[in-house]
Amino acid sequence: MSAATLEAALRELGVRCTVEGRDRLAVLVADDADASRDAARMRNDTLRLMRAHGFTNLALEVAAASADHAPLHRD
Repeated sequence: MSAATLEAALRELGVRCTVEGRDRLAVLVADDADASRDAARMRNDTLRLMRAHGFTNLALEVAAASADHAPLHRD
């Protein structure tokens, strides 16, 4: 299970994001607002790749449009 290899595979599909691995949860952080549209369009391929890389759950986080917005999650 590797967040880095999942991220690379998703980028090959055109999904612009970063992937954070949290145990068996893959958190996709969209690089911009348009990336969430790309991820929605490629949902089946994204889920297939997620499972192939050992993750069982997926969360999609859309980054704020500007730096003055707080992140959607807090660690």
